[in-house]
Amino acid sequence: MHLKLLPEFCFSQKRLQRPAGIIIHYFSATHPDLRSIEDPYSLADCYKLFVDLNRPGDQKLCLPVDRYAKRGYGSAHFLIDRNGFEWQLVPKTQIAYHAGDSVLNGRKNCNSWTFGVELIGTIDSGFTEEQYDAVARRCATLSVEFAIKDWSFIAGHDHVTQHRQFPKTDPGPLFNWGKFFGKMRWYIAGA
Repeated sequence: MHLKLLPEFCFSQKRLQRPAGIIIHYFSATHPDLRSIEDPYSLADCYKLFVDLNRPGDQKLCLPVDRYAKRGYGSAHFLIDRNGFEWQLVPKTQIAYHAGDSVLNGRKNCNSWTFGVELIGTIDSGFTEEQYDAVARRCATLSVEFAIKDWSFIAGHDHVTQHRQFPKTDPGPLFNWGKFFGKMRWYIAGA
C-alpha cells in the first residue's frame, strides 16, 4: 500500500468515531465532462478527480466550472486500482466523505463510523481478480485491527443509500460478494 493522502480540504478534520464498518464503492474518471484526464482507470487520474470534486467551483481543474460550480464532497480512505495496487487517501483516524446520507443496519451517518474503500471501475466494468484480492485483504486487515466482527456492517454504497430518492449504484450487481467474503475469510485465517 502506498500512502498518498488527499489534501486536508478533501476530508473532515473530525475524527472517525469507533470504526464499526466498511463501505465498498467503485470510482473512475470516466465522466464525460472531464478535462485533463489521460486514463480514467489510473490511480493518478482518479486522485486528481477526488481533489477536483472537493474544490470550490471556480478552482476546478478537471470538471467544467459552469456545470460544477458547487463544491462537492467526495473521498475515501482507500483506493484500489485494476491491478490491485492500493493508495491510502485519508488517514484511518479521520472521516472521509464517502457515504453521504446513509444508513446501515439502522445506524445513520456511515461516514462518521465506517471506512470507505473505492475500487477503480464502473457499474459495467466488473472487477479484476487482483481487486478482489486487494479489497478482501484490506477489509480483513481493518476487521482485525478494529474488531469489526459483524460482517453485516461490511456493505456496498448501494446498500446504505436505498432510502434516498436517487440511491447509489456502487459497487453494483457485478460485484461478487460471495467471492469477496470467501477471500476475506481466507486472509483472516492466515493472519
